[in-house]
Amino acid sequence: MIYPYFYYCNIVWASTYPSRSEKHNCTTKRIIIKIISGCKYRDHTFNYFKELPIGLLKFPDINIFQTSLFMFKVGRHHRLLPLHLKKSFYRNSEIHQYCTRSSENYYLKSVNISIKQFSIKYKGPNVWNSIPITIQSLNRITRKCSVSK
Repeated sequence: MIYPYFYYCNIVWASTYPSRSEKHNCTTKRIIIKIISGCKYRDHTFNYFKELPIGLLKFPDINIFQTSLFMFKVGRHHRLLPLHLKKSFYRNSEIHQYCTRSSENYYLKSVNISIKQFSIKYKGPNVWNSIPITIQSLNRITRKCSVSK
């Protein structure tokens, strides 16, 4: 079906302004949810995403999930990364020696252009730092863990 195409390299091509990805979001809602669940044309699809047993994610949530999964792998498998990626992500404790609440968060580099906010070097730490510490400290992350709230 169409859903695997939304997952493929989503972390790269879907990191853009929300207005540019709105067409993909509408396609997800229209094709996947409305056909599978049989809802009417003007029905809201928010509850249908939760009710489906297969646990589909909305288009923006796919990007957040894949970004957080990438950052999980960065934190756990740091020695396996290529050199240019090792130099891209630092903890706040590596930048300064102050003991703060956010010392174990990833360092957010300041950007001058708004388009750089969509790069993995900025968006990755931003998404990972927004995840609760209880989830960040897990040894293994599954999709069910990220969907359930």
